[in-house]
Amino acid sequence: MKEIKASIIIPTRGRVDRLKERLPILIERTPEFKEHTEIIFAVDVDDKESYDYLASLGVFAINVLIYDKNESFALPCDKWNRAATLARGKWLVTVSDDCIPEKEGWLTRALETKNYGFLALPDGVTGDRNKHFTPLYMATRPWLKKWNGGVLVLPMYKSWYSDIETCWRAKNSFTYIVAWDSVLKQVHPEFNSTPDDSIYQLGVTRRAADLKMFESRKKLNFPDDFEGVL
Repeated sequence: MKEIKASIIIPTRGRVDRLKERLPILIERTPEFKEHTEIIFAVDVDDKESYDYLASLGVFAINVLIYDKNESFALPCDKWNRAATLARGKWLVTVSDDCIPEKEGWLTRALETKNYGFLALPDGVTGDRNKHFTPLYMATRPWLKKWNGGVLVLPMYKSWYSDIETCWRAKNSFTYIVAWDSVLKQVHPEFNSTPDDSIYQLGVTRRAADLKMFESRKKLNFPDDFEGVL
């Protein structure tokens, strides 16, 4: 059995057409996938179309985790964390289903970046948010247990700010390093560019509440008042 250095975890729902466009690009630009990387998709139990497509690929080590939860929309944070419990890699990588690597070999360059168990992955989008944090990241289990409450993604948020809190924790622990040459571009970075995307529109409704939660948790120094899974 090959050694798995990194597990790329991707939650998805109702975007099979876009997966067919983007997944081949991800595979092509991640040649490490053939040797020491796995990709885990976390799919809602009622998203049969996405599951059937991913299960039919049969290439390398694409695993599909069916997320069976009693709600109409399983939260991305839950999916990332559920998949993380099954991942085999030393590094756990958060990727969204609307991202593609900007360059081939992005993962190798990230793994070669000097770090302390945490690496932020830029998305190539400019804006105030990116002056402080990058939206995706990768981390080792020891780092996540020590600095992130034993989860891959903070479960306190419905859609936004789980990654911002994790990056904030990394900065506070002086472990925040950015893999600047490992850009994962967001294909649809703005809400107004995706008026027909229900996932983004759902995110709009949750953003204000998540910002309020983030500010309240910041005042409390971001307590680990949630159950760890790693």
